[in-house]
Amino acid sequence: MFGWLKGKTQEKQSGWGISDHARQVVAAASPVLELNLVLCRSVDNFEVILASERVRGYIVGFFDGAAQAAGVEFSSDKQFFTYLGLGHELVLQKDLDDPITFAMESIALQGSEAFSEGQILGETDYFNWMSDRQQQPIGLLRLFHEVS
Repeated sequence: MFGWLKGKTQEKQSGWGISDHARQVVAAASPVLELNLVLCRSVDNFEVILASERVRGYIVGFFDGAAQAAGVEFSSDKQFFTYLGLGHELVLQKDLDDPITFAMESIALQGSEAFSEGQILGETDYFNWMSDRQQQPIGLLRLFHEVS
């Protein structure tokens, strides 16, 4: 479902326990997502909406889409979870005391309908942006404004 068990990699591992390639991909995807979050932070009930299953799914889907688009391979679930934790840390460190725990709690929502909808939207937003860089991924912004 997340595209994390596509094969083993022999790439050099970063200090995070993931390949340097995976770290570079998540670091490159983070500012794109961060731009959306800047606009979302002004929405009433930001913290409540951020914790919603659909928004959590979007964030996971966005980072998963980035990994898939870049051909990042994870040799274990732990590596994929580490990758997601790093992405959450990069974009949510201003908003949450513990973005990594937030990421792991988000992963636990897998299978929820709302989470799955958000995940698909996040992946789709990323893939669409990759195919046309002028089409900004604004699905997260839409989710925040639908709920507020």
